[in-house]
Amino acid sequence: SPAGAHVRFLQTVHGIPVLGADVVVSVGPQGQVLHVTDNRISFPADAVTLTEPSFTPQRALEIALASLGAGTAPVGTPDAVSLCLFRSADGNDHRAYRVTATRNEPFGDWELRIDAAAGTVLRTRDMFVHHHDGDRAQGRGMAYQTDPLSAARQRYGAPYTVVHRRDLHG
Repeated sequence: SPAGAHVRFLQTVHGIPVLGADVVVSVGPQGQVLHVTDNRISFPADAVTLTEPSFTPQRALEIALASLGAGTAPVGTPDAVSLCLFRSADGNDHRAYRVTATRNEPFGDWELRIDAAAGTVLRTRDMFVHHHDGDRAQGRGMAYQTDPLSAARQRYGAPYTVVHRRDLHG
């Protein structure tokens, strides 16, 4: 973009991705670093060796689907299972399987984290945003409203001018 670029580095420990842990570097158009966001997580040196998986990714998928009560086939995106590390809300570190499954029953775009040693469900989250008339969407995100001149890499001025409209509500 005219303002530069963002480069994201994902954290891994012994090749295993750490969920929610990354470093984002914003770089200007001349290559200068403008901003760095560091979301890395410190793990003890033995975090990976203490919790070797005790079952297969297929078994993690079975545990996740049983937990959901999902007996139907995937909708759209196929089910996926990947090994990861993550720090739970209580501050404990886990080597886990991240399972994603989209279903009509129960309706949702599910993400579950299954402890890779014990086989317990550590977290279940529906990634869909459900909307009903009159309700507000719940969630977090970032939205950017790019003005058409910046997107076209044009300057304000002839033949383009700024027009202030007082009859618009936003």
